[in-house]
Formats: sequence, structure tokens, C-alpha cells
Amino acid sequence: MNFLNGEQGMRDTRFRAWGTAEKKMYRNVFFDNIEVYWFGENGELDDTELLGDRYEKRMLQHCILQQYTGLKDKNGQGIYEGDILKYDEDKCPHCKKLIYDKHDLYVIKWNAEMCQFDCTNEDNYMSPEIWERDMEIIGNIYENPELLEVDK
Repeated sequence: MNFLNGEQGMRDTRFRAWGTAEKKMYRNVFFDNIEVYWFGENGELDDTELLGDRYEKRMLQHCILQQYTGLKDKNGQGIYEGDILKYDEDKCPHCKKLIYDKHDLYVIKWNAEMCQFDCTNEDNYMSPEIWERDMEIIGNIYENPELLEVDK
């Protein structure tokens, strides 16, 4: 809840799931404690995922769930666990001293100890206000693992 400006509300809770067998990202998913279900990009059931008269389901052990952080990148795209973000050093001159390479890539991870999402790489940590202002999503660790293998 945001009490600073008098508004009350809940953070938008969304998930996506990486299908480990089919190597496919399923967006707009919901789940119970056994199965994962998904809908098409427009929020409607994706007809290609129908089996007879029921939804196609993925068992939880065959999916890796990723939660929406509640934040968006500088282009307005929702940031999820596992996303790879690129830092735009030119937009944040006061942050230059924190960055060793203007092409640093950062990964969004859940930090269970601190109960928060972190945006880190081997050398740095970025605070959430920088994610939205100066960073953009360029992929995720499942669909684009090669991005993290690039020599700096």
C-alpha cells in the first residue's frame, strides 16, 4: 500500500513461466499449488494451448515461475525475475562512478534473505529507481542466455 499520497492499493502481482521441456516462455500465467495455467498475450485463452474442452496445463515441476517486480524499465516494459537489463550510462551522469563498463548487463533475482528483488552483476548493484529511469530489458536468462556470455 502506498500511504504517502493517500492512495491505497496492491502491487500488480503477475507471473510468467519458463517451460523447461519445450524451452518456451509462457506469459500471463496463474497457478495453484500443483499446476500452472496460461493465457494468450491479450489476456484471453490462447486457442493453440487448448486440449479438447480444457486448458492445457503445465505441471509446476516442469516450469520455472518468475514474478513481476512491480517496476517497468525506461521503455515502460514490465520487469520480471530473470530479466537481463542494460544500463544506459549516458542518461545517468551522476552514476558513472559506480559503473566500470558502460555496457554492463544486470540480472533481476529474488533475494530471499532481504525479501526483495535485486538487480546485480558480478561488480555492481542497481537500486530500483535506476531500473525504471536508466535501464532497459534486453532479454532474459532463459530465452537469451548468450547475452551473459558476451565478452565485455
